[in-house]
Amino acid sequence: MPANTPSLAVLTARSQKALGEFLEIELDLAATFLQTAAIEAGSDPEHCNHAVDKARIALEAVRHFRKRIEDQAKHDKIRGRADELETVLDAFRKSH
Repeated sequence: MPANTPSLAVLTARSQKALGEFLEIELDLAATFLQTAAIEAGSDPEHCNHAVDKARIALEAVRHFRKRIEDQAKHDKIRGRADELETVLDAFRKSH
């Protein structure tokens, strides 16, 4: 292996870091879509529904890829945020 080639451990760490960042961004995106849905609920029901659908899709992606997070603390943090957003999403659906 050439001297400047990263080891498997380094590549795995980079991959895990990127995955964690991706999932955090997806969670932020889902939260933003839920905020948008709440804003649009009274004035634009179609836009509200699209925002809710997009939040659901983002949460599904998080649920799917979260399984690949190796660090248990990071995994639990992401799961906790996803659970909180899922609760908000469910409550929003029931109220609208």
